[in-house]
Amino acid sequence: MKSILTHSEQELRLVSLGKSRDEPDLKLRPVSIHGDGDKITLPVSILELLMQRYNNDLSGISPLMFRVGVLNPNYAGFPASQSIRDWAERWKDKNEETMDVDEGSDEEEDKLRREMYDEEMNLKYLSYTYATVIEFSQEEGFIGIPSIVSKSLCKSSSVPVMRTIDPASVRNEVGYKN
Repeated sequence: MKSILTHSEQELRLVSLGKSRDEPDLKLRPVSIHGDGDKITLPVSILELLMQRYNNDLSGISPLMFRVGVLNPNYAGFPASQSIRDWAERWKDKNEETMDVDEGSDEEEDKLRREMYDEEMNLKYLSYTYATVIEFSQEEGFIGIPSIVSKSLCKSSSVPVMRTIDPASVRNEVGYKN
């Protein structure tokens, strides 16, 4: 069953940044960053991890694209998708090797696997998008998200939104003195 995810993620050229196979997602807290673009900022440790995994040569994975999402707290784990469970049931008598994606898989199989992958991602995340990185300068444990990415993630009504106030915009109102 994992071959569906593996195949789709290879096709998308995705690399897990999690701590292990059992914990594939890297969880960072969002902070707002200034900018009109769609580029995020990440901690330097992520660049270090990528450099280590790719022997200091990131030229083969350029541009660096990251999935940014709001995890669904009710996600029970893989496989949550009914289509993946149905697929697994049809193949339960076969061994894992025959379920793997062949080099020569046809377009129809690829389309089916991609649909199952998309269904799983839509269950795993309340909302997600993809973004490139502008720099690796963010404080550890945080991801800098510009407003356009934030708006994209908050389109879904199921995503909790927390509004904050910029202290600089209210200091005159509360009697701030220099």
